Amino acid sequence: MPKIGQTESVFVLGERKRFTIFYSQKRGFYLKDFPQKIIDVTDAHMYSIHTEGELAVWLRNTLNKYHALVKKQRKVIVYHIGCTTEALMHKESPGHYIGTQSWLPRDAKVKLGQLQMVDGFRAPGMGIAVSHEVLMEVQGEQTVYYDIDGGGNITGHGVRKRETHNLLIDWSEEAENWFIALEAAIHELVKRIASPLLFPENVQQIISNNTVLLSHNKEEEL
Repeated sequence: MPKIGQTESVFVLGERKRFTIFYSQKRGFYLKDFPQKIIDVTDAHMYSIHTEGELAVWLRNTLNKYHALVKKQRKVIVYHIGCTTEALMHKESPGHYIGTQSWLPRDAKVKLGQLQMVDGFRAPGMGIAVSHEVLMEVQGEQTVYYDIDGGGNITGHGVRKRETHNLLIDWSEEAENWFIALEAAIHELVKRIASPLLFPENVQQIISNNTVLLSHNKEEEL
């Protein structure tokens, strides 16, 4: 893989830079030190480039595309709400549900996802799951979402379209902390309800003592 030379000076990632040009019979002409971040965002890979001229065109087009996309990106919080069928619909008989419950807004932007058991059967009872992730939305020919690192930089992994059941809002530190706190509160609620019920021998005592599992009063807890 001999070095052929260098590209012209180009503006990339906030600075002027020249890239080293390499050539191999198997790969053709390519830039070994070109930022992977730009390739990930633009999906412009260096395949079958046969001349230095073609490589120069590839470089110019890729950077133009990258800079155009960067202008149309924003950091967002994508979140998902899932509920059991019984929480969403009216239970007519065991295993049979009709309509939607009145609390569910008719103008909701998306349908809530239905939680399911591992074996594919509908999960019984009342249940809710909330999750979120911080992604970078990039608007080009189509809108896609990228995983980002702690510094807000696109990692190139997890390129995908937003799923139908997901919602999103603009990212802010306040919003991210709110979702973290919400998920922690739900986790605490799960522990508060589920932990005592895991032992049948405790259930009768819970009932006899009229213990309120959701209470924050320590005297009412087992």
